[in-house]
Amino acid sequence: MSKKLLKYYAVFYFVLLSIIIYINVSFAIKQDFNTYPSVVILFLLILLFILSFIGISKFFKSYATFHNLSKSLNLKNILYDLLNESGKLETREELYDLILDKAILALSNANKGSILKVIDNQVFSFEAAKGFDMKMLKKISLKLEETYLYKETKGKVDRTVIINNSSEYNRESVLEENQLLLSLIGMKDIQTTISTPIIVNGKLWGMINADSIKKDAFSAEDVKSIELFASEVEKVIKLYDSLEENQYLLKYDTLTQVFNRRYFNELIEKIMGDITPMDFFTLVSIDLDNLKRINDRYGHEQGDNLLIRFSEGVKNHLHKEDIFARYGGDEFLILLKSKHIHDAERIMYEVNLDFSETYLNINGQKEKISFSYGIVEFPIDGEEGHNLMKIADEKMYTYKRLKKANDYLNHIGDLDNE
Repeated sequence: MSKKLLKYYAVFYFVLLSIIIYINVSFAIKQDFNTYPSVVILFLLILLFILSFIGISKFFKSYATFHNLSKSLNLKNILYDLLNESGKLETREELYDLILDKAILALSNANKGSILKVIDNQVFSFEAAKGFDMKMLKKISLKLEETYLYKETKGKVDRTVIINNSSEYNRESVLEENQLLLSLIGMKDIQTTISTPIIVNGKLWGMINADSIKKDAFSAEDVKSIELFASEVEKVIKLYDSLEENQYLLKYDTLTQVFNRRYFNELIEKIMGDITPMDFFTLVSIDLDNLKRINDRYGHEQGDNLLIRFSEGVKNHLHKEDIFARYGGDEFLILLKSKHIHDAERIMYEVNLDFSETYLNINGQKEKISFSYGIVEFPIDGEEGHNLMKIADEKMYTYKRLKKANDYLNHIGDLDNE
């Protein structure tokens, strides 16, 4: 039974009791209070009225305490679920959807909502929505000045606000082109909105808007609830950022921003585990020829620059489905899915051609970016991942020895010509 209905019952009870007392008082007056039962009944009724008033007052006070306790417990459960479930999600889209779902759940009268995130120069994009067309919202970018929070806090955006005339507010504050899109997705049906800022590391990260089709849907209690919720959202976002960073470090080489040895091994094991008789791919083993010399001559900072420039140059020739990894200090591997050796040879020829015209400028000295490589094809050269890598390495070192021999012969030829 709702608190509102209980109040109606209480009012009805007191009105009825008051009428009975009035009738008895009228009767007692007519009898000049001489009739003993009438006086007793009147006294008992007045006593009942007083005791009922005290009892019902205490009941409503207890009810309010219980209601607040129940609401607080519900919010704690929601926050616990938010923290617990957020660590299991794989994408940010899933995280934002979860946050919004829990925010709406925390507010009894909310049935729609959205999350906006700062993207650039105080411009917001919609990152999650419930009850609205997300594809349509993705087309909208709101300036900070167009948001509820900015106007209601006079630009401070430092507290939660309640808007009791959301549709009218949008007509006054939102740019005309955005108004049309907002009306198309059903924003005009919104009567009340509660909006709270999300602060992460002391900076405005974004905001949560919870909407209701009811008028005056949100109270001061809801403001406290959503502000507590927003403070927990900061922790969730920071935790997810940390987990995402750790996941990145598990997969990528931080210097070159390509896959690392560990993750490449995982990927090739997965590929070999899912292989079918129709599948084929090529594996390219690469070794930089002059990294050690540049490290020794100019220092490791210049050696790092060489690794970065080389990685960026190779990535320009690869497709999204190709796998590129730094396997060791100056060793790289490329796995080209559904490509034969002649496809890989063409790619490496183009890479070589690019680097033949590219130099590292170090202290006024031009240093060429030189590398050797070996290519193998699955299943022609082997049917086991690590064995293919070994064969590719052998081919790469054979190529490196041939290059050195060729360089030596060219050097001897130059001496003979002198």
